Amino acid sequence: PSSVALESWPSPLRTASGAPVPALAFGLGTRHRHVSDDVTANALRAALHAGFRHIDCARFYGTEAIAGRVLAEGLVPRRELFLTSKLWMTHHDDAGVAESVNASLAALGLEYLDMLLIHWPVAWTRDSDPADKARGVTPRADVPLVATWRAMERLVAAGRVRALGVSNCGVAELDEILGSDPAVRPTINQVECHPQCAQTALRDAC
Repeated sequence: PSSVALESWPSPLRTASGAPVPALAFGLGTRHRHVSDDVTANALRAALHAGFRHIDCARFYGTEAIAGRVLAEGLVPRRELFLTSKLWMTHHDDAGVAESVNASLAALGLEYLDMLLIHWPVAWTRDSDPADKARGVTPRADVPLVATWRAMERLVAAGRVRALGVSNCGVAELDEILGSDPAVRPTINQVECHPQCAQTALRDAC
């Protein structure tokens, strides 16, 4: 495919520290779990060639190792890329946050993440299964949201992550984090938003 002039793309967002965040991201979401690794890898290569520089990953998606293999090809210099990953619900405790980020970095072949998001603002026990949610089971773990945020902040201080955010959070969860006097403020709240799910109250709050 032909390259798209980056000047024609939306202006970047900004992290809490002022660093640019490409406004459009190529997501390696759960849909990629239903196709071959080669299809996912080729899709990412095409996205990079088209001009995408923000790659949105998550441990739960199971696609970070595929992304890592493509990134290792050196199609785009690391300094031009913005890599986001997400913390799954089973890893909200202090040790789990570090374990998840270390696993993401190893799979992606990176020394740091540009952004780490809390995937869902709910802590599950380590032995829970995604199928539990479909069965209406909620294997909750006693890990406050702010405790998870503090563990993430420690990874920023250690240089393993450069910016923090959340996903699927409502106003109450945002208020909980912001009301805790965080050392690192959330940059992004990644949520579903379209005409049938306008998120009006949430957008007004942000």
